[in-house]
Amino acid sequence: MKKYTYQTNISSIKTANILLKLLPYYYKIAQIQFDLNKGKGIFTIQVKDIQPDKIQTTIKDFGYRCQLIEK
Repeated sequence: MKKYTYQTNISSIKTANILLKLLPYYYKIAQIQFDLNKGKGIFTIQVKDIQPDKIQTTIKDFGYRCQLIEK
């Protein structure tokens, strides 16, 4: 299992909850976590056998900025 952390421009709980429901349709995800406190927009995901750029591209396809900050 690999853990990746991204900086995003996601700032609302409503948007985070929508992505929490959608992303498992695209990938086999063990855990997803958003840190929206103080406008951080931090998104952490644990996945198996997925390249981090695929997650980044998917978030961007939904219309949000997403940059990998930690592997």
